[in-house]
Amino acid sequence: MALSIYVFAGVLGLLLARLLSRKRWNMLPGPPGLPIFGNMLQLPKEFLLWKLTDWSKDYGPVFSLNVAGQPWLIVNNWKTAADILDRHCASTSDRPPSIKTQEFLSRGNAMAAEPHGPLWRLFRKGTHESLNIRACNAYFPMQQEEAANTVRGLIEHPEVPIAVHMSRTASSVVWRVLYGGNTLALNQPHDSQRIEETMEYLLKAVMPLNSVVDLLPFLAPIIRNSKWLRKSADAWYEETTGIFNRFYDAACNLKSDSYRSTCKIFQDMIEKHEITKVQSSWSAGALFMAGQDTTATTMQWFVQAMMLYPEVARKAQEELNKVIQAVGKEVLRWRPSAPVSIPHWSSEEFEYNGYVIPKDTFIIDSIWGILHDPELFPNPSTFDPSRFLDSNGQIRNPPPDTHDDLLGFGHGRRVCPGKDLAMNSLFILIATLLWALDFKLPLDETGKEIAPDPMGMIDIVIAVHPKPFKINPVPRFPDVLERLSSV
Repeated sequence: MALSIYVFAGVLGLLLARLLSRKRWNMLPGPPGLPIFGNMLQLPKEFLLWKLTDWSKDYGPVFSLNVAGQPWLIVNNWKTAADILDRHCASTSDRPPSIKTQEFLSRGNAMAAEPHGPLWRLFRKGTHESLNIRACNAYFPMQQEEAANTVRGLIEHPEVPIAVHMSRTASSVVWRVLYGGNTLALNQPHDSQRIEETMEYLLKAVMPLNSVVDLLPFLAPIIRNSKWLRKSADAWYEETTGIFNRFYDAACNLKSDSYRSTCKIFQDMIEKHEITKVQSSWSAGALFMAGQDTTATTMQWFVQAMMLYPEVARKAQEELNKVIQAVGKEVLRWRPSAPVSIPHWSSEEFEYNGYVIPKDTFIIDSIWGILHDPELFPNPSTFDPSRFLDSNGQIRNPPPDTHDDLLGFGHGRRVCPGKDLAMNSLFILIATLLWALDFKLPLDETGKEIAPDPMGMIDIVIAVHPKPFKINPVPRFPDVLERLSSV
């Protein structure tokens, strides 16, 4: 009873303190909310992208929310995203403080949630060394091998869900870049699956409103001083760190003649800089978490698009070199794997179009809304790779101020460091799959075609996966497996 009274008093005091301490900011307009709670109770538990897109129709391409006294800024347009997240990146590249993630679950080792400071910049530099355009050239043979393995798996095991095929492919590519080693087998347990589970748990913790201690920070000292309250988080951290360290040690001891794994690059950083093995092993694990899901989800949407838009598939098969890049970019636009970004955080006050954006504001990059803005992409619900071709049928150059072809990879200093690796993987996979296979619609017992629902989605924190759908991959040549084996 006493604890309940303490918590209630703390909640009320926190809300009143936020309201009383908040200046009368000249904030951007937004939807009206309730007293004290603001817009907090209007935020859905799933598919936040739809709510943000609907609000943008009423309040414009950038608007504000009041979440229990905490200001949020929602960016829903490519121009405003470029202005706020790119040109003001010195003020908007931080991450919101996350007590649960940074203090209790990762103990400061989750680099995706790390503030924009010296440690984050150091690991960003190491990641760039492993994933820049030049470094990615060394991964081409391995990526081609994995694409061939994917075709082989689809032909020999069409009964296996497409999500499993693409998860194997993406996991294998990213695993081999980060940790080295050989290809991962289809439908066999692998250590990478443990990292995938870790990713979902951490993402849930880092997103706003998913953590009680971040909503009610006055609880932090109580949890900090109670082994019983920390028991679950401490056990999770020790188990996760042990797994990451085991992967890291194995990678550092592995010899490879073709390229240096990311873990070996991080190992060199330990010797040159004041960083720890745990920080390095967690950073490698975080990169796997980010890279695996993006490619696996995008490739599932690609297969679905080829089933629903066979005319696009035929054109791409006829003009592989010209059209493949456009197809890959359109998949990323049509169904971005992360339709809402991990929040940015304003480290200082700044002005935008006459409005004041206060310090310590959550900034949400509404990627779905941006990529489905009819002003930028007419008929945005239609899968149309020609958006990324010029009048001569060649890949068009994106506007330098917005880079509208890769908006799903984020903005500013938080742009995805693995975008070049991801784009190479998509290009090689799409080209190989379209060369080798036709993706026909499967038939039911009566011979009727079964079309997947492009709006059938599963919300997984910030990611959106397609609901399971059946596939019917048909080899384009009778000897396609033999041809692949000879490559």
